[in-house]
Amino acid sequence: MFIQPEIPVSEIRNLIFDMGNVLIDIDIPLTFQALSARTGRSLTEVEKAFAADGLHARYESGLLAEEAYRRLIGERLSSQLSPEAFRADVLKLLLEMPAARLQRLRELSGHYRLFLLSNTNAVHVQHVIERAAEMGFDFIGLFEKAYLSHEMGHVKPQPEIYQQVIRQSNLIPQQSVFIDDVPENLEAAARQGIWPLWLEPGRTTMLDLTEPFLR
Repeated sequence: MFIQPEIPVSEIRNLIFDMGNVLIDIDIPLTFQALSARTGRSLTEVEKAFAADGLHARYESGLLAEEAYRRLIGERLSSQLSPEAFRADVLKLLLEMPAARLQRLRELSGHYRLFLLSNTNAVHVQHVIERAAEMGFDFIGLFEKAYLSHEMGHVKPQPEIYQQVIRQSNLIPQQSVFIDDVPENLEAAARQGIWPLWLEPGRTTMLDLTEPFLR
């Protein structure tokens, strides 16, 4: 069980945000349900198609192109999946992205260095950018740097992904906080010296967790 440490807020200079369930709500089973309905395969079969051989992790680490990923998922489900249909289904999991969360990033940017660190892919990122633009926000521009797994060759909780963030942005880990909804990702960040801050979906929100950092 993850135990939330007490963070020395006055010593923090850097805030690192996950994307899914932190900035935009997600519900992964919605994508599985959409593909199950499209292919006639069970939810269990769909989930296994994504997980087997680390397929999804390879895709989100940029080691597998979108076309190959779609083709392999289709083969495992014995279905021909068009690019348009597949993209529509993988986007199902993206839900609400309240403008208040993006506005909070703007408020925090005057006092902290802000970073994004997300296990993601080009399809999801482009959709989030477009959604933010509709609300008047330059999503990527809200951060000093956006660290996206599919551009990095690694995914959380692999230690290399945190080490890359620390190294490339010249961060002092003890002055940095990472906000994520997955305890394993937070524990991995803590092993690199970064303060972990757990967002429990359904219980806490990004707005709740960042309130103490407003100055």
